[in-house]
Amino acid sequence: MAMFAVGNVAQGDVVTRSIQVEENDAEEHVNPGADDPAGTIDLTSSDLEFMAEGNGGLDWQVIGIQYDTLGIPQGATINSATIAITVDNTGSTGDNNITIFAEAVDNSTVFASTLANITSRSRTTASVAWVLAISPTDAGLIGTQVVTPDISAVIQEVVNRPGWSDNNLLTLMIYPDPYLASPTGGTTDVQEIEMEAFPDNSGLAWNDTATITVDFTLLAGDGDGDADPGEVADPDAGMPVAGALGLGLIAAVCALGGAASLRRKR
Repeated sequence: MAMFAVGNVAQGDVVTRSIQVEENDAEEHVNPGADDPAGTIDLTSSDLEFMAEGNGGLDWQVIGIQYDTLGIPQGATINSATIAITVDNTGSTGDNNITIFAEAVDNSTVFASTLANITSRSRTTASVAWVLAISPTDAGLIGTQVVTPDISAVIQEVVNRPGWSDNNLLTLMIYPDPYLASPTGGTTDVQEIEMEAFPDNSGLAWNDTATITVDFTLLAGDGDGDADPGEVADPDAGMPVAGALGLGLIAAVCALGGAASLRRKR
């Protein structure tokens, strides 16, 4: 698709990416006294439990998902963004309020098994509230996709960072609201429902991975997302060329200079 702005060409694009390696999705247990110590990281789970893993909804979990090679230039405008995740299994009912952040860094590091490797990361000021309004006990939902609300605001904050580059690693973090209200722990049961993130070995390798789709626009010119004054883009080569206004001024100056030279010779 293409969008046009006066004086510059605004080019739009849509990118879709799935999780590429197992270390790009992770779970962190965050409620002390639950089945696992707070801060414990799981990198090898066959699925992602939103937003608890057993213990009657008391084993709260923060989920981390990462994407690289998105091809989004620094300063691009993020028009919309969502993540689609496949329901993998049933769970239990409870508080279903979730908040999504991005990591507020130029380039994330891959998840590791070190304690609190998700919650210790800085969060964007922007966040997106999500009420996961599905029945976690409905087996009929297994195999269906759940799509997040528009998370463009959190991605925009990262893309606007001066050190962001188009192939940097983006981290998204999904928090149960009871944890945000009480980071030291609590007794609120949260909803548990299993989602598939990294592809399984079913032979349908990429059909159920957590997939991000981002629609973005950049002002074309020198390729950095910020068109210089009077600069437009060659839509075929993707390279900047002089703006029409600039070419017109150059032609006018040359014409005036030539006329003046002829008058002097006479």
